[in-house]
Amino acid sequence: MSTKLVLRALLLIAIGSGVGCVSKQVVTEELVVVDGEGRPRIVLSARGADAGRAGGDAGEDAALISLLDAKGTWRAQLSVIEGHAVLLLADPAGEQRAALSVDPDGIPLLTFDHETSAPASREQRAAVALGITERAPLLYLRARQDGPAVLLSAAPNGSALLIQDEQGKVLGRFPED
Repeated sequence: MSTKLVLRALLLIAIGSGVGCVSKQVVTEELVVVDGEGRPRIVLSARGADAGRAGGDAGEDAALISLLDAKGTWRAQLSVIEGHAVLLLADPAGEQRAALSVDPDGIPLLTFDHETSAPASREQRAAVALGITERAPLLYLRARQDGPAVLLSAAPNGSALLIQDEQGKVLGRFPED
């Protein structure tokens, strides 16, 4: 077989397999980008419930991008889940510490959480949330999961402060109703 014939055959095989062609689209349900050591660092997924970060469930209607550190621990996730756009940030242990979300009605919410996954520490969960509804900005503070809470709102018709005890009972409301 001549060299020209072999080169033509290789060229036809290459063209047929797409080698040398530029594709404008890649179609897949999940794409995993690895580092030089072969460790997953970025996961782009539209696999619904299978696409959640380690230990999480993203739900059936999910599209997300997860960023992992060199140890394989998730550190950040950008997702659209059941109409909510959500950015989650985690500490080095993979515990969620902050979230920025916009719900299907367009209401934004920023939360900061301090919680560990150890069952004995669940009651130690502290949180701060800042949100804006169609009527007013809100600030929510809580010392622990079952602890007292404070809600501050600044509505056009006046500001309000609500204080609750551990059981959710209102201890004070200012101005009073």
